[in-house]
Amino acid sequence: MITSSSNKSLAAHKRSTEEYIILSFCAASVLCLLPFCIMRLLSMDWLIAILDIFAVSAMAGLFCYVYLFKQIRIARWLLAALCLFVLFATIYLKGSAQLVWTYPVIVALFFILTPKLGVLFTLILLASLVPVIFRETQLIAGAAFYISAIATTVFSFVFAAKTREQHNQLTALSVSDPLTGVGNRRALDEKLANIINLQERNTMPVCLILLDLDRFKSINDQYGHGVGDKILIQLVQMILQRIRSSDGLFRFGGEEFVIVTENTELTDAANLAEQIRKDIEQTCLLEHNKITVSLGTAQYQQGETGYEWLGRADKAMYQAKEEGRNMSCVA
Repeated sequence: MITSSSNKSLAAHKRSTEEYIILSFCAASVLCLLPFCIMRLLSMDWLIAILDIFAVSAMAGLFCYVYLFKQIRIARWLLAALCLFVLFATIYLKGSAQLVWTYPVIVALFFILTPKLGVLFTLILLASLVPVIFRETQLIAGAAFYISAIATTVFSFVFAAKTREQHNQLTALSVSDPLTGVGNRRALDEKLANIINLQERNTMPVCLILLDLDRFKSINDQYGHGVGDKILIQLVQMILQRIRSSDGLFRFGGEEFVIVTENTELTDAANLAEQIRKDIEQTCLLEHNKITVSLGTAQYQQGETGYEWLGRADKAMYQAKEEGRNMSCVA
């Protein structure tokens, strides 16, 4: 049965890692730059003070934008451009003594952008600093700066690339069922939440099909969980062959699965459910035993939560079981 925990999970919206990185960087930048801004104003160094005020204001604005709207695509480009502009302006106004700020900017670029873009922006940065460095510093000092900057770039690239790879792997594992490879309960919650958000702006028919294997516990008890797992894997492969690539398949529970069909009318979703039921009934998944499923289909209705939507499909599925199993019912 569907529990109220699904409702809480659907309602919760966790910030992404990229959001946290941008928010943390903006907040840290404001805290670090604000004292310098005050000192520049007190010392009446107006040009640099205006630059610091601009940087603090822009960082604070980006923080508010990402915090309120949770949009990072534009914010990350603006933040990267802002870092480069402020660094360039500071070095050109105050001289090579400000080169120390290059290192944190290089590291930041690899976390704000992708590792490859981080390399590109860093190379542009280092090339743009050539006139200042070799005009104001000795050759050995300039070479030392570039060697250390390149070393920082290499370390940052390796670390950022490895971190991103591990993050992607963990993300895939966190939303995939380890046995069947389809989406898990968390992935389903996120999918339904996204659909409901989209429905507020662009209404289109969306249906879900809740599928449950009939008497699956007795199969596990009689043949063992190894056989039961093989049946689940075969079942998933059959469903994937029947549904569209744009449809979603999720393992909802032990032997329960949910199919989400976007831009699909209720009659079409009900026909799909019936086709799946017949496919499974006519396929020999277990020798000397017929494997059947009961299905419930429900179309999303404006204003309902994911929990309510799943609940209606759940009731239809249990209606199919009460009427003798191996049936498909519509909410």
